[in-house]
Amino acid sequence: MRKILFIGITVVAGIAIIILMVKTVEKNALQNQKMLAVKKAERKNRDIIKNAIVYDSAKIAAFRNEFKIKVDEFDKDTIFVHKGSPKYINQNGIYPAFKFVNNRADGLYINIQYCADDWLFIDKYQFLLDGESYDLIPFDVQRDNGEGEIWEWSSIHMDAGYIPFLEALKVSKKGKIRYVGKYSEVRDLSASQIKRLKEGYEYYAAMGGELK
Repeated sequence: MRKILFIGITVVAGIAIIILMVKTVEKNALQNQKMLAVKKAERKNRDIIKNAIVYDSAKIAAFRNEFKIKVDEFDKDTIFVHKGSPKYINQNGIYPAFKFVNNRADGLYINIQYCADDWLFIDKYQFLLDGESYDLIPFDVQRDNGEGEIWEWSSIHMDAGYIPFLEALKVSKKGKIRYVGKYSEVRDLSASQIKRLKEGYEYYAAMGGELK
């Protein structure tokens, strides 16, 4: 009886070890696949940057790791997005992005996401940088809600009229943003938010981008 029990325990232990080994192999295989995907994306990113019309190689080297590259699945546009951007649209965030067309940056945008308990019905943003106020007017503000929260977001195209605002960002250490609509709210700009916007502007210029 003891012998049979011992054999049974041994068989169960053996099966458990085999299952553990299989799971370990599967886990390692999955990790290898993820690593290969990351390396493939990194190679693609390097190729895109390598072929770019270079205007400031030092700044490209300084900022390249701060941005991720996305490809629009519909029109196949290549878009550089700051890594400090929120993962989801229903999160607060302020970050830059720009398109990359014909081996050069083309079209700088500042994306602003507002999330709270109540609507503001935003139609304008006011930035206060070192005592100076700058208005950003979105072409369109999108809205959605769920689970007791609302979120409003927009993407503002930076043209030549916004150069004073962008130049002010380059030297600002602190600031505020006022979300203006039917109602309004003022929030402090964090140092990291200002840094992201500054990096977006400088990286865009370094990749041959112009504000028209």
